Amino acid sequence: SDVCSSDLGIRYDATPDGRRYVSGIMALTTGKNLTDRFRVFVESYADQIAHQDDGGVIASWDFGMSYLLTNNFMIAERTDFGLNHNTPNTSFLFQCAWRF
Repeated sequence: SDVCSSDLGIRYDATPDGRRYVSGIMALTTGKNLTDRFRVFVESYADQIAHQDDGGVIASWDFGMSYLLTNNFMIAERTDFGLNHNTPNTSFLFQCAWRF
C-alpha cells in the first residue's frame, strides 16, 4: 500500500546568544509497502524555515527503507542530502528498533 503524509509546525527557539525567534517546520513523505515487512520511502523536509539572521532554512531530502524482522524488531536505513548551504551535505543512518 502507498503512504503519503505531510506535517507542518511552528517552533519558538533561541539563537546561541539567547535571542528568541519563531521558525516553521515542514515535511512531505511518500512511501510504499512492497511486502508486509519491507517498505521504502522518500521525504522532503525542513527542520527550520527562518530568516537568515536566525539560521536560515535548514532543508533536506532523503530516502530509505525498513524491514520488519519480527513484529517487535525492525532494521532501517536512511540517506539524507542537504538542499542548501545551511544544511549538512549528506548523512547516513542505520537503525535497529524494537518494541518492548
